[in-house]
Amino acid sequence: MKKDNLVKRLGKKVLPYVLAGSLSLSSLLNYRCSVTEPEPPVEKPVAVLKAEPKEGYVPLFVSFDGSQSHSPSGYIQQYLWEFGDGKTESTTHSFTNYLYEQGGEYNAGLVVVDNKGQRSNKALERILAKDDIVSLGEIAFWSNPNLSSQDGCPSGTECNEDIYSGEIVIKNNNIELRNVKRLTTHPGQDLEPSWSYDGNEILFTSHRTGGTAVWRMNTDGSNQRDITSNIVERARQAHWGSNEKIVVAYRDSGYAGIGMIDPDENLFTPIYSEIETSRVPVWPKWSSDCSKIAFGTYVNGNWEVFLMNADGSNLENLTNHPAMDSQPEFLPDGNKILFSSDRTGILEIYSKNLENGDIEQITYGTGYDPTISPQGDKIVFISERDSWYHLYMQNLETGEVARLTFTGANRYPSWKPKKED
Repeated sequence: MKKDNLVKRLGKKVLPYVLAGSLSLSSLLNYRCSVTEPEPPVEKPVAVLKAEPKEGYVPLFVSFDGSQSHSPSGYIQQYLWEFGDGKTESTTHSFTNYLYEQGGEYNAGLVVVDNKGQRSNKALERILAKDDIVSLGEIAFWSNPNLSSQDGCPSGTECNEDIYSGEIVIKNNNIELRNVKRLTTHPGQDLEPSWSYDGNEILFTSHRTGGTAVWRMNTDGSNQRDITSNIVERARQAHWGSNEKIVVAYRDSGYAGIGMIDPDENLFTPIYSEIETSRVPVWPKWSSDCSKIAFGTYVNGNWEVFLMNADGSNLENLTNHPAMDSQPEFLPDGNKILFSSDRTGILEIYSKNLENGDIEQITYGTGYDPTISPQGDKIVFISERDSWYHLYMQNLETGEVARLTFTGANRYPSWKPKKED
């Protein structure tokens, strides 16, 4: 009875709406079974990256294009660029440019963000920046960067004489000195650098304590210390041989000459001595096997290059010429010696064949302070052909000359020995 009354009451309430068309019979039948449809998922945007060019020689200018990136759920609002070398950039536009200045292989990337905050996966492009560089070796040298004439340094600039190092390279067929580093910074004068035989240290002359002494330091300029003041009165122009001994020009107790230092034992031994005058022996150099020492000395009113055994015996005048001859440098094979001479009226570099005595002029246009590459095929030297003291390199086989420095005054180059593998 109650059930029939309930049906009748519902019919009275619902039937008028059905008849009026505001409630369909089907919706009524499905009323209790309806389900809300889920909204479609928000899709991540897609990053598309193109680069032009993908490879080339440094400096390499690359254009990046992200214009093909898209978002199914909205529009791209931000472009996050990664260039593969640690540098990044965020833009609101789909193009950007980047300059690769160092050679290497880089994975450039792009991530895009749309207006709904969705981020894409990273799109990648491989960039190959080729660095056409051939290293010819390192040199150490003396420099006063602000000294540009005999008038001295301009007012208000630092005028300091220090030791520097740099790497000689062939870059895109041009020879240049790069990665130049200042190794000493003391106000005292530092000059005449020379590499250790193993290339791990640099010797140099310093006047920083008021005297003249040989110092040594690591190749980055650290651990600088005086190694001669406590064993000899004055020493300079050191050369470290493969026998682990150092030869120097010295003055001590009224005598001057060429001496040898044992850096491990802190001992000094005179090899060749003269009574000290205003002109004392200079620029001692070991032969590659350390059996000989060449040096310059003043005899009979003139500078000459002499050669002697490592113990001072068998002294020989190699040049024996009315001109000034000095600054000897052995070629690696030991068969020739380079030296500076003014026999043409200006200083030039010559070589002497120790086997047959032949002498050959090497430089033309002033040249002195020679140092030779470990391979024996190139020299770095000083020339005033461009009116001031600058470093030049010359290929001994082709005669080709390249200028290495362009500012300040530069002298006393020393080529780093090649380490044995």
